[in-house]
Amino acid sequence: MGSFDVDPSLDTGQYSIPPMLIQPFVENSMRHGLRQKTTGEGFIQIRFALSGKKLQVTVEDDGIGRKKAAIYKTREHIEDQSRGMLITAGRIRMINARYNDHIDIAVIDLEDQEGQPKGARVAMQFPLFSASSAPPPKWPYGGGRISCSDWSNDPNTGGMN
Repeated sequence: MGSFDVDPSLDTGQYSIPPMLIQPFVENSMRHGLRQKTTGEGFIQIRFALSGKKLQVTVEDDGIGRKKAAIYKTREHIEDQSRGMLITAGRIRMINARYNDHIDIAVIDLEDQEGQPKGARVAMQFPLFSASSAPPPKWPYGGGRISCSDWSNDPNTGGMN
């Protein structure tokens, strides 16, 4: 299960984000957070909102948490381990070096009231590039405008709808 929430005050056609930077975090939620979950269905929430002069994108799951997932990950064969996060981190470093503003990412381990893991939250903040004031920059590896209405067929968003 999951939800895809866009702040109603966000004009989704006005901002540009680099393609394929959100997808690896969603994949990690499924692959590492929810795959080994033994209770409940599992849930991923993706949210888009403005936060000051940044576009805030949050990917949150109610999986087993990063510490427990790391135990399962060490048991996998090296060929089965994903390199998506390593590649994504390199792309973000390149983008941050190229532009005056930066993409910021924070990964937060979520816990219940007893201190037990209850998932993870990835909070990404993207610079705002307004389509009305200037054309969006040419992102390394392409780029695209946010458009929630047709994301399922948009190669720039990874078909996240």
